[in-house]
Amino acid sequence: MSNNLRLSRIRRAYRVSLLVAGLAVAVASGAVLASSNPGVTSSHTTKPQSQYAALTDDHLKELIHHVMARVDASQKAQIIEIVHRAKPEFERFEARAREARAPRKQVLLADVIDRPALERIRAAEMDVAQERSRRVDQLLVELASVMTPQQRARFLAELQAPAQ
Repeated sequence: MSNNLRLSRIRRAYRVSLLVAGLAVAVASGAVLASSNPGVTSSHTTKPQSQYAALTDDHLKELIHHVMARVDASQKAQIIEIVHRAKPEFERFEARAREARAPRKQVLLADVIDRPALERIRAAEMDVAQERSRRVDQLLVELASVMTPQQRARFLAELQAPAQ
């Protein structure tokens, strides 16, 4: 096999894995957030839980909608089950992230700013984010196994197609 062909296959596998990663994050976060916030819709009818939720929830919900429209009923059921199993963990991550950043306000508004305390708060937030990232990767593997290679390739082609 030539090096160019091998590189081409590696690049394609990388693109597909990125697509699956985005898909899984969308499914996991969007479905978890949607199921834990039944009043939240894409029309922003309720206040997001955090400043970052507004940036990701709707995007992820939209991506989930597109993915769910492209898989069969048994795959939809599998995706829903995977997300349902992950939901409690992602809720705990959100709670831990809120707890980690809660002291920041007091530190920043104190008479004397305790920079080491602020660094500990930042480090605690990063620890939670890193653990969540690992869990997302685990979820990605589970979700990638649901879709067929042909479905992933078609979805990737749709994403790469120029907007009309």
